[in-house]
This record gives sequence, C-alpha cells and structure tokens, in this order.
Amino acid sequence: MQLAKVGDVAKRLCVSERTVYRLTDMGMMPRPLKIGRAVRWYATTASPK
Repeated sequence: MQLAKVGDVAKRLCVSERTVYRLTDMGMMPRPLKIGRAVRWYATTASPK
C-alpha cells in the first residue's frame, strides 16, 4: 500500500494543496495518516468521496 504526500494528492485532483486540506476538513476526503510530523494519504483513496 503506497502513501501519497499532499502535493501528489493535489496534482491528482487538479487542486491546490490547501484545497486538499479543506476537503479533508469538510469530510469530503478521507482523513490522512499522521506519521510523526508527516501527513500522508493512502494513494488508492486519495480522491473525493
């Protein structure tokens, strides 16, 4: 299972990095994993609900 950085998710969705965080806060994206200070999304679920 691969993990994606916020920039990778933003490119995949054609939105800004800030929009990825906004979509997550609004519940329209799955919550990311926090690994220490790093924030990652599962690459297979990095799309809006």
